[in-house]
Amino acid sequence: MMGYGDMGPWGWWMVAVGGLFWIGFLILIGGIAWAVLMAAVGPSTERREYSPQPTPLELLKTRYARGEITRQEFEQTRRDLA
Repeated sequence: MMGYGDMGPWGWWMVAVGGLFWIGFLILIGGIAWAVLMAAVGPSTERREYSPQPTPLELLKTRYARGEITRQEFEQTRRDLA
C-alpha cells in the first residue's frame, strides 16, 4: 500500500462515487415524496365539471313554455333555426 495514501488504490474515485450516491439518494427521496403527494392530493387541485350549454332550440322551447313568446314567434324562430 505504499504510495496510495489513506484511500488505497481508489484515490478520489471513492469521493466521486460517494457524491453521486448521495445525489441519487436525494432524487429518490424527492421522487417518493412527490408520488405520495400526488396520491394524496391528485394531479390537479382545480377540478372543472362539464356543464353543457343549452342549444338554441332548447332555449326557444323554454321561452315558449314561460310564455315569453307567442306560438307564431315560436314556430317562425324554430323554422329559422332549422
